Amino acid sequence: MLVSLVIPFYNEEQCLNKVVDPLVETLETNQIDYELALVDNGSWDNTGKLIDQKVSQNPRIKKIRVEVNQGYGWGILTGLRKCQGAYLGYLCGDGQIKPDDVVKTIRHILKNDSDFVKVRRVKRMDHVVRRWVSKLYDLTVPLIFSLKVRDLNGTPKIFKRQYLDMLDLQSKDWFLDAELLIKWKRLKLEIDEIPVVFYPRLGGSSHLSLLRAIWQFAKNAYRFRTNKELVEWEKKRVSRN
Repeated sequence: MLVSLVIPFYNEEQCLNKVVDPLVETLETNQIDYELALVDNGSWDNTGKLIDQKVSQNPRIKKIRVEVNQGYGWGILTGLRKCQGAYLGYLCGDGQIKPDDVVKTIRHILKNDSDFVKVRRVKRMDHVVRRWVSKLYDLTVPLIFSLKVRDLNGTPKIFKRQYLDMLDLQSKDWFLDAELLIKWKRLKLEIDEIPVVFYPRLGGSSHLSLLRAIWQFAKNAYRFRTNKELVEWEKKRVSRN
């Protein structure tokens, strides 16, 4: 298996088919050797049943069930740990990135033998709350942690499988993207960015709460800024080497 993509779905019955079907069609048209790990991230609607249908129709699709939703990040981490691809990646399950741009990201990392590639949303058509939350991330996280990456939350993010254990990602919520980039900087590796357009959701509604997102960000930023977790991670990494 060449590329594994994790897509977490939390009560996304209204847009799951609209996300998965065009993506599968585009991957196969472009002859990408892929695996899709569709995560039922603790849903209580028909999301799980729809994923079951996809699995029965396509052997390249696997279902991963999280019994109790613990956050966006936990759904992704659960999926990544069960994927087989030489390249691992993830994207949101709302369909705001076009399948052609997903393929463009995959082709970039394969052609250039990059370690890590992500999208950068140069034009956004999503809800104002999400835009403000992203601006908060993009202004403060790079300042606090000396990052030069723009659009921290842009997905898909794809990297070589060899780095998964090395990164030892832990964040269960939306801070997962920031944690990945902070640790990647500590590894002193390059990040390639692909400019894309970010479209409106294909269905349903965002589960992102502005106040909750701000609280989670402040809590996680403080935790990482104190360096306790990063120090422990550095110790583990050094001991492995």
